[in-house]
Amino acid sequence: MTISTIMNIGPVIPVVVVNRLKDAIPLVDALMDGGISTIEVTLRSEVALEVIKLISKERPNITLGAGTVITIDQMQGVKEAGADFAVSPGCYLELLGSAAALKLPFLPGASTASEMMSLMANNINA
Repeated sequence: MTISTIMNIGPVIPVVVVNRLKDAIPLVDALMDGGISTIEVTLRSEVALEVIKLISKERPNITLGAGTVITIDQMQGVKEAGADFAVSPGCYLELLGSAAALKLPFLPGASTASEMMSLMANNINA
């Protein structure tokens, strides 16, 4: 699966912060009932990896992303938890390499022309 494929599956991707594990499945069910097929769970809570693991197991039909991935350890953790893709507010070559090594589709942020050109040079063309 590629980022382009993921974005075609769900052109609207809600970004959610889940602070309590018990809220994860009801939230996903409500989003799916509303026609959402792709979500991004941010790593901004203490239970984020557990949430990703739970959603991946209990709701395998949703395309599940992990957001605010900024370290190689986080990239490994979200892959192991069952995320289908990762999102980052920026990018550096080691993080890009980590996603490639894990075969985890990766949507890195870029805000300057130079950052975009660097990503394009590394075959990131979401």
